[in-house]
Amino acid sequence: MGSALFHGGTVLTVDKDDHVLAGGWLSVRDGRITATGSRDTTPGTDGFDDVHDLTGHLVMPGLVNTHTHS
Repeated sequence: MGSALFHGGTVLTVDKDDHVLAGGWLSVRDGRITATGSRDTTPGTDGFDDVHDLTGHLVMPGLVNTHTHS
């Protein structure tokens, strides 16, 4: 697996304080999120296999529906 940088979108974290990073970024390596940060800490694109500008989009964790009525 490779690496990817997703930047420019609104990143919803699931840290203990539920930070929302407007214009934030996250990096993925080998299928795992390795880092997140605010716009002013966005890393350079060198060293990433894929780079995605998500300006105008929301980046959020996958959610598990544990309560369903079928």
